[in-house]
Amino acid sequence: MRVIVFVVLILLSACSGGKSTVLSFIDKETAECARQFEAGELQNHEYRAYCETWAIKRRINEAALGFEYGDLVALLLVKRMELARRVDEGTLTQKAADIEYDAFYADFRRELKERDYRLDTGARPPEFNYCKIAGNRLLCSRLPRHDFFESARATINVECDRRENTGEIKTAEQYVICTLGGWLDWSSRYPLLNRDLSELLFDFAITLAKKLDGGEITKDQFEEEVGRLFRQVEKEIALRELRRKRLDPNWEHRACKLDNDGWLECLSS
Repeated sequence: MRVIVFVVLILLSACSGGKSTVLSFIDKETAECARQFEAGELQNHEYRAYCETWAIKRRINEAALGFEYGDLVALLLVKRMELARRVDEGTLTQKAADIEYDAFYADFRRELKERDYRLDTGARPPEFNYCKIAGNRLLCSRLPRHDFFESARATINVECDRRENTGEIKTAEQYVICTLGGWLDWSSRYPLLNRDLSELLFDFAITLAKKLDGGEITKDQFEEEVGRLFRQVEKEIALRELRRKRLDPNWEHRACKLDNDGWLECLSS
């Protein structure tokens, strides 16, 4: 039964001079696109935003900084494009757009500084702040370090093993609820990456545990089916991380579900 506990591990992992480099890219490409705009080479603000977007993305990718900063830069460019379109549509003045962008850019620079500090102190990208656009601002929530999650997971598993050994946990379903369910309940206070996949694994494991308890499947079949879904989850996380590196602002937001045969299906948002 204890094979179940390993499925949580991958959900917490993802398989410098960064700040100054990123800012120099942004400053240089923004200035070049502004020059083209003033010269009449770009017909409106949206075209200017496209110019900045593709040039900055290319620079980030060439410098291989997408893993550390890709999601953050992508959000900045999304905000830049949104404001440009509103100015072109006449629903926002250029002055108001500049004020809103300056505030967002200040949030962006603060987060860059935070990420550089955390890189210098040994943090990994999955432990960076989780950022999203919230109205006119960039909102970032702090993710605890990997070892903090690991310590909590280990504590939960030890307690569940103790309860199983003393007879308090008598069924496979109870063990899954204690381990994976306990983990999901504990981690709900934090912005855990890939939580949707954790919940799918939990629901799937519960369904199989009930079948195991009812004698419909064997323990080997239980472990084989959970392992199969686990491997699919690994592939999905790797794909999400690839999208993060490619500066996709929706890198984590893919609608995933299980089909009738227990296979993972995910669609881009």
